[in-house]
Amino acid sequence: MVKQRKGYNNLGEIPDLIIDGVKRCINCKGKLPKRRKRYCSDKCSNEMFVKNNHSALRTKLIYQNKGVCTRCKNVMTIKRIRKWFTIEEFRSEYEKRAIEINDDYALVINFSQYILDHIIPIACGGSEFDEKNLQILCLKCNKIKTREDMKKITIVRRKEKLKKIGQKSMQEFINTMEY
Repeated sequence: MVKQRKGYNNLGEIPDLIIDGVKRCINCKGKLPKRRKRYCSDKCSNEMFVKNNHSALRTKLIYQNKGVCTRCKNVMTIKRIRKWFTIEEFRSEYEKRAIEINDDYALVINFSQYILDHIIPIACGGSEFDEKNLQILCLKCNKIKTREDMKKITIVRRKEKLKKIGQKSMQEFINTMEY
């Protein structure tokens, strides 16, 4: 059956991790300090959240790639004119997203121009939350990739349908069709 996308993992459904009778962190498997129930630190809690949430993964990968589309290598930026902001306002609002800052302007990553894409579609057996199966694409490249993925998914679904009705190959199916 073709896999469906979930969008997030419910972290509340993950059972407590107990190894050798000792409760462990569900992220790093380290010993839990007193008064901690599932994670050994806030860092582990945040890492687990990012690993299991598409929105957080997308943000993480955009920062990792420095705003570069994986396919076409273009950078989607907005030019921010410095005179509109004081340095303090700019730093608090945009410094994390800035690629280049000088006296006249700053180039800032435009998050709305990026899509988190699965290299191997989920419907074709790709992992939903594995960073190795994820890439950041600009809108233009995503349209092209989606078109390619839809062709692959159609083939997978047809093969499943053939197995269900007992056909051995696509050619055998085509030969039995009436025109």
